[in-house]
Amino acid sequence: MELDTALEQAGGFGRFQVMMFVLMGFVNMRGAGFLLGIVFVGDEPSHHCSIPANATVNHSIPMVMEEGQLVKDKCHQYIYDPRTGNKSTAPCRNGWKFDTDYESTVVTEWSLVCDQNYLVELSTTIFILGLSFGSIIISPFSDKFGRKWVLIICLMMQAILGIGLAFVTDIYQFIVLRFFIGALNRAIDIISFVLMTECFPAKHRTWPCIYNQMFWGVGLMLIALLAYFVKNWRYLELSFSVPILLMISYAWFVPESMLWLLSVKKDTQANKILQRVAKMNGTTLPVNCLSLEEKEDMIPMSDKSKHPSGTDQKVNDEEHDKVTSSLVTHEVESKDKVITRQVRPDDVVVKTVWCCPEVRDRPCIADNECALTFVNLCCHPKMRRYTTIVCFLWMVNSLDYYGISMSTSTLAGNRYLNFFISAAVELPAYVLVAYTLKRYGRRKSICAFHIISGVANIISVIIPLSIGKTEHDYLITVLAMIGKFGITGSFCSMFLYSAEVFPTIVRNSAIGFASFWDTVGGMAAPFILYAAKTRNVPELPRSVFGSFSLIAGILTLLLPETANRPLPETIADVESWHVSDFSCKTIKTGLCRHKRQTQGDKDET
Repeated sequence: MELDTALEQAGGFGRFQVMMFVLMGFVNMRGAGFLLGIVFVGDEPSHHCSIPANATVNHSIPMVMEEGQLVKDKCHQYIYDPRTGNKSTAPCRNGWKFDTDYESTVVTEWSLVCDQNYLVELSTTIFILGLSFGSIIISPFSDKFGRKWVLIICLMMQAILGIGLAFVTDIYQFIVLRFFIGALNRAIDIISFVLMTECFPAKHRTWPCIYNQMFWGVGLMLIALLAYFVKNWRYLELSFSVPILLMISYAWFVPESMLWLLSVKKDTQANKILQRVAKMNGTTLPVNCLSLEEKEDMIPMSDKSKHPSGTDQKVNDEEHDKVTSSLVTHEVESKDKVITRQVRPDDVVVKTVWCCPEVRDRPCIADNECALTFVNLCCHPKMRRYTTIVCFLWMVNSLDYYGISMSTSTLAGNRYLNFFISAAVELPAYVLVAYTLKRYGRRKSICAFHIISGVANIISVIIPLSIGKTEHDYLITVLAMIGKFGITGSFCSMFLYSAEVFPTIVRNSAIGFASFWDTVGGMAAPFILYAAKTRNVPELPRSVFGSFSLIAGILTLLLPETANRPLPETIADVESWHVSDFSCKTIKTGLCRHKRQTQGDKDET
């Protein structure tokens, strides 16, 4: 019996699956503090130079113009010549005085202002660089050693490093530890998501994959609550790290992935876990009912963590079930991974795989470099265009999402409430994504979410001050929340779309390349905020975020619709798509026709 069938007979979506969904959701929630807790840990309060006890602020601090108002200079003070009585400006000599309700942040403790005010943004960029390192280097270990134990070890290491972060003595130690915490953060996200996904039968994977993101939104809301009550950055870091120690208890009641066990030929262990699943779900299964290797169904760690979904997996499984009898499975090694694909026994010349022209007629199985590298995506016009646009969308999603999230402390109003609301708007976005992706398809949904975010950001830039400063500032805050809602919906949708638009033979490397641009956007976001801060141009981030979102929304119209299509197996499949074939009705009709044709081919065989 195949595992997917066995999981269905063992309850499908039962108590065991709910338990895994919740437990892995807590793991997802954990990562929010490490990524965006820096909004409070590294907040830069209002400040000016410290002055002698016998001096007054008005006579010691110059006034400068910011946003049309006179404010105290943050980095300079007056120096009086006792002989002449003349005064001149000079950099702060006795440190800074901070106007804040914080007990301490990394900025106030290490005076990261003026010529050192870039270091907090640098720590965020290094953290995001660590995310990329973790997805490339750490997460593949779970393919070799198993999901469960690699996850437990990573959680333990992150808890130790997170606790250590609360005891560092300078900003450079802080930055280094943030890099490794970031690497573990992404690896944990990927492994936990895949472990959760692999415990669901194919047809039940859609909702868990989407709604698992709601735990992330709740985690962001908890950051605001913790920061409101914990004013010392060291204690705040401990509040992010210490609860992870409780997750080490997962070692006793979270089972290993049955798909992974079958892939490494540990059928006995997989059968034992399946019996536990059936018992927990209140059903029974025959003993040792699993005997087939399921290697081809295993979700590789080199894929982006959140892309598996019920929709793509279900369609793919149904199509493959119809042609399995006439297919032969071949494993072909690329530079760094094994890709399992299916070809007909007599299809040994690459006519349907579509390599570059110079190697198109070479044998596919014997010369296995053919059609297995990302470079092949650039050899064909449609695939090249789709790849370029998808990578741009990933970059814009990351740039806007992190940029808007990190800029909430600069908005008018209470910084804690602003951050809480910006997190809360993600929850309805996830709910709406689940509906729109099914009702209107991927392409229209992604386009709409980008347009919503872009329009909200652009409007916030052009609002006239004549309406009144208070009304102006609060309207900008409202529009920022709408922008966050839109970019959250787009970000969530892109995980699914990326998995559906790239063909099977290059999906791993293609999604990996797209996620690289996600990292680029995330690394750029802090420095756009830094440029706005140092150049005194508060409209700069919203202008950049809004413009890029609008461009991304328009470019989305040049992509194909993937809803209700079978997953493309080869580049030729994608090249045969037409951008005009966007109607869901048209796609459904074509899918039915394709199924009938496939069934006819099988009957002839």
